[in-house]
Amino acid sequence: HLAFVPAHDGVPTRPNVVPTAGALSAVTSEQLAQARERLRAHPRFRAPQAGPVIAVLLGGSTDEYQLTPSFADGLVQQVLAACEDVNGTCAVTTSRRTGAAGARRLSERLSNHPRCGLLLLASCDQLNGTLEGMLGWADVVVVTGESISMMSEACASGKRVIVVGLPLRHAPRGGLTKAQRYIRGLTDDGYARAHPLPEVGHAIHRALIDRHPVRRLDSYATMASAIKRLL
Repeated sequence: HLAFVPAHDGVPTRPNVVPTAGALSAVTSEQLAQARERLRAHPRFRAPQAGPVIAVLLGGSTDEYQLTPSFADGLVQQVLAACEDVNGTCAVTTSRRTGAAGARRLSERLSNHPRCGLLLLASCDQLNGTLEGMLGWADVVVVTGESISMMSEACASGKRVIVVGLPLRHAPRGGLTKAQRYIRGLTDDGYARAHPLPEVGHAIHRALIDRHPVRRLDSYATMASAIKRLL
């Protein structure tokens, strides 16, 4: 009777089709607060003493996008420079698609860096609950733009979100990729801001001084409303 379909999939409009904004994420403010406290117990987590926290969610290569070590290094440079300027810290996590070379570059740059409160590598660290803890601590979230699920989780956190696109392997055929369509929807609806890699540091600065209310992505509210109408 009802089909909930991500809007970026471009499914034709039908009476029983309800478009949702991205992947479903059930993260609530209470859950983020609880995850934030649990993260204190992580053996490598250094809780910030002062200043803002920048959470970085780094994805990886796909059929359309490529995460190179130089891109990972450039993103880290932008984030660390912003942290230095605002006396802040960063918390960084990778995905299982990040790749060994990119993860190794991150480890070299961040493992002992005083501005990095936590580095989690999906290839060797358990990530259960730690992503939510990072989002709970974050003032700003930087997320790579090839992963719809990571972008959805970031935008559902209620934090200011900066999306940075990975390099394309080749020009997309027939217009935008699915991820690019999703990013456009997020930015048009005010859930996130998209910036190329060289602008990430400035984007972090602007996000930290922005006093406008944050628009939180809530796909479950759309689902609940449609189900109530059906019943």
